[in-house]
Amino acid sequence: MDDDADDEIPHTALCIQPREGRLWIFLPPITHLEQWTELLGALELTARECKLAIDLEGYEPPADPRLNKLAVTPDPGVIEVNIHPAASWPEYVQDEFDAFLACGILAHGFLRLRCDHCQHEKLVAF
Repeated sequence: MDDDADDEIPHTALCIQPREGRLWIFLPPITHLEQWTELLGALELTARECKLAIDLEGYEPPADPRLNKLAVTPDPGVIEVNIHPAASWPEYVQDEFDAFLACGILAHGFLRLRCDHCQHEKLVAF
């Protein structure tokens, strides 16, 4: 087999499974941010058109300097919060709020909000 042709063959798969009354999608490892956002956009569009609630799990987006990441790491007795560099907390909040207002596309990032009482969910793009 031609080595160039072998490079074009995908070696990962997107796994979709109905579970707990929802559609769970396991994201494969993806090496380019553009491919990752294109995949999330297609999933968002399909979920909207089919009126399906989906949950995403699996691999994070590929590392890219255009992405900002906020992570809370659980550790007994310690909470570690990692945010992108900013001169101050107010500057960080302003930068994130401005980015939120400028975007609004779920494929570029979102927050899932869920009501513990009624289980209603809402995705908020940022």
